[in-house]
Amino acid sequence: RVGKELLLRVHEQKLRRDLRGADLVRATELQARLAKVHNALAELA
Repeated sequence: RVGKELLLRVHEQKLRRDLRGADLVRATELQARLAKVHNALAELA
């Protein structure tokens, strides 16, 4: 559980970094992926 949470947090950070420089189409995709990561983290809590 802890390992999975850490991996999700790392993935979340990468998505946030990518989101900063993304164009509108890519940003929409990244936001959807970020929402999935947030949902997965919520399920672990």
